[in-house]
Amino acid sequence: MSTFALETSCSPSASEREIVLTGELDIAAVPALEAALGGARNAGHDVALDLSRITFIDLRATRSVLDAALAASLAGRTLKLVSPSPAVERVLELTGAEDFIAATRPAVAKPGRRSRTRAGSGAR
Repeated sequence: MSTFALETSCSPSASEREIVLTGELDIAAVPALEAALGGARNAGHDVALDLSRITFIDLRATRSVLDAALAASLAGRTLKLVSPSPAVERVLELTGAEDFIAATRPAVAKPGRRSRTRAGSGAR
């Protein structure tokens, strides 16, 4: 049995609905996912699908997300992934789905410069 939670909220402008998913996104969670995505689309909202807390995603759930993105596009709306977790990123990469859906990722801080010290070049 999987552990899954879904939360939705609307932006202040009410043009975008954020859907935050937590846990394992498997076939048991697909009906709730599809209902939330379909409800947002039917209400005329763009969707920001936060996948940062997903620990597992199966191919059926991946297909549901891709289908929802296509349906949103055909309706003149957008569906974007927000901060996909490493588990989600891996499935998107393996399936080639990353080429078909927009995703926003947090900015990664660039590593600072390190001072270079050669072994044995210290003061004696």
